[in-house]
Amino acid sequence: MPESIITSIAQLRQVFYDTYANLPVTNVQVGALGYATDRLVLYRWSGAAWQATSIYCSSGLFAARPAAVDLPTGSLYYATDTHILYIDEGAVWTAITDLYPLKLKPTIVRYVTPGWHVPDWSGTTPALVATRIMYIPIFVAEDSTFIRIGVSVTTARAGATLDLRLFAWTNGIPGVLWEDFGNVSLAAVAIVEIVINRVLSRGYYFLAYRTDATGAGAILRSAGNNLATPPVSGLSIGATNNKNTLLYADAAWADPAPAPTAATHEGNMAIFMREN
Repeated sequence: MPESIITSIAQLRQVFYDTYANLPVTNVQVGALGYATDRLVLYRWSGAAWQATSIYCSSGLFAARPAAVDLPTGSLYYATDTHILYIDEGAVWTAITDLYPLKLKPTIVRYVTPGWHVPDWSGTTPALVATRIMYIPIFVAEDSTFIRIGVSVTTARAGATLDLRLFAWTNGIPGVLWEDFGNVSLAAVAIVEIVINRVLSRGYYFLAYRTDATGAGAILRSAGNNLATPPVSGLSIGATNNKNTLLYADAAWADPAPAPTAATHEGNMAIFMREN
């Protein structure tokens, strides 16, 4: 029986390694491979276009996410500052989270302190302490857009302002600064707001406020000590009533946030936000 002779004929393929914009589109063989160094994605030339054969997968700060529209659907990005994994769902980054109850969305103007159960804004805060940063934990139940942030002033201080900011949640304490919203006036008894446009994904964050010596003694409206339920377990430590513990730091603003040095069990959760 004659022996069979098998001959292997090698086929050369073109391989390109460059940014996506620099991958060639002329004189390219069908089946050629191109690796886009800026997108971290492998492509195959179809004869008419570069088609993705892999997805982008990386991590970094939330604000450093690449544009989803430039990446293959299904690409993944892990935000190291928010501890949330995102997936590209066709030109849009969407947070990957567990199932959770949806919010009621009546067609009314909604003012909230995310995650807090606030049946009635009936109490007031203690007098504001100069240079004290109060940290208010919040929990956003689902991706939400907020268009206002503010406070209700019940005892004013002429010429005073209140600085409002948002920090990341890092293992139960404030982390990197997410946004400096600016100042509201404490000069008159009124509801004072700042127009914002902040999208928050589902998760925990810290709102924070601080005033200087001019604002010391001002008082804000808040949820009553015994009415508000915080979004974080273990923050109600009152033995005789259900007051809520808030962290604070007597310090200047910094990024990351100044580490909390103490806690208070007054129910002075006083910042509200307005949803879109």
